[in-house]
Amino acid sequence: MKYTEWYKKNRERISEKRKLRYLTDRKLRNARRQYSNAYYRKHHKVPVGMTVHKEKLYWKISYLAKRIDRSMTTIRRYHLKGIFPIPEVNERGCYLYTDAYVDAAQEALKIFDSRKRTDFIKIKEHIERRLSGKS
Repeated sequence: MKYTEWYKKNRERISEKRKLRYLTDRKLRNARRQYSNAYYRKHHKVPVGMTVHKEKLYWKISYLAKRIDRSMTTIRRYHLKGIFPIPEVNERGCYLYTDAYVDAAQEALKIFDSRKRTDFIKIKEHIERRLSGKS
């Protein structure tokens, strides 16, 4: 029996075995994800931490979280409470941050963390002022 014939007969069994191994083996799953991410970055030329929307590059929320030293949950909470202005959103509902937004948020929180400003509303005003071009 040739391999192609054998594979046609056993394809479903092998596929199920592969799926089960993927679900149960964390190392294999992480290795496959890393390979997939590397392949995507190599072929699509999108830097780590960025995403493409309407042919423009935007930063993801994870990058903003690292830059301002806050968790992604905290940033989402800031948006819900109105502390951060809502940035552009893609079709999946993900927030998309421009370089200017990331810089403005980082600067505003640096001022807030140094206790020069203690009001959250001032943070939003500072970010909006920076994004509109008024220093």
